[in-house]
Amino acid sequence: MQSKWRGWMTALSLAGLMAATTVLSGCVVRGSAGVTGGATVNVVDNSPPPPRYETPPARPGRVWLRGHWQYRNSQWVWRRGRWVRPRRGMGWEPGHWEMRGGRYHFVRGRWVRGRARVVRRRPAPQPQPRRRDYRQPAPAPAPAPAPAPAPTRETPPASPDADGPTSAPPPPRYKTAKNRKGYIWIRGHYKWQRGSGYQWVAGRYARQRAGKRWAEGRWERRGRVYFWVAGDWR
Repeated sequence: MQSKWRGWMTALSLAGLMAATTVLSGCVVRGSAGVTGGATVNVVDNSPPPPRYETPPARPGRVWLRGHWQYRNSQWVWRRGRWVRPRRGMGWEPGHWEMRGGRYHFVRGRWVRGRARVVRRRPAPQPQPRRRDYRQPAPAPAPAPAPAPAPTRETPPASPDADGPTSAPPPPRYKTAKNRKGYIWIRGHYKWQRGSGYQWVAGRYARQRAGKRWAEGRWERRGRVYFWVAGDWR
C-alpha cells in the first residue's frame, strides 16, 4: 500500500512540474524601442540642445558626474549631474550623443581606467594662544584705498545679426584626455565662421592657476541668435 501511495505522489509531482514549465515557456517579455510613455529613448532623429554647464559647490571626497539630455515624451529633458563616491584607479567618462547613420545615438557614461578628480578637505588652521602685551599700542595705519572694481564683461545684445548663427551648434565631441601634472584639459568646442558655418576647435592643455578654476565656454541662445560665451578662470 505504501509503495502505491509513493508512486501516485511521484506521478503528481512530475505532472505539476511539466505544467509549470509549459506556463513559464509561454511568458516572453518583449521590448520596443521608441516608447514615449515616460520611457527614455536612446535613438532619435533630431539633434539634442547644447549641454548645460553646471557649477555645483565642492563636496569633499566626491566626484562630480556631469548632466546630460534625455529624450522623453517626444521632448528633451535635462538630467542634472550628481556627486558620487570615486572608484580607486578609475575615471568617469560622461554620457553623450553621437551621430551614427544619420541618427543620434546616446552613449551611456561609464568608469574607465584613469585618475578621478576628488575634492579633498583642507585641515582648518589651529588658533594660536594670545600673548599679553604691555607695550603701548601703535597708532592705527591709514586706511588703504579701495581697490578698483574689476572690469565687467559686456555681452552683445540679442539681435538678429547676420554674423551670428540662428541654428544650434552640433553636439560637442568628447575626448578622454590623459592627466598631466600641473595642467588641466580644456574641452574643444564649435566656433561660428561666417560663410563656413560651425567649425570644430580641438581641446588643449592649459597650466593650472593657483586658487583658480576654469569655467568652460558655452553657447547661449538670445532671441533667435546663438552667442558664444568664452571660458575664463574664476
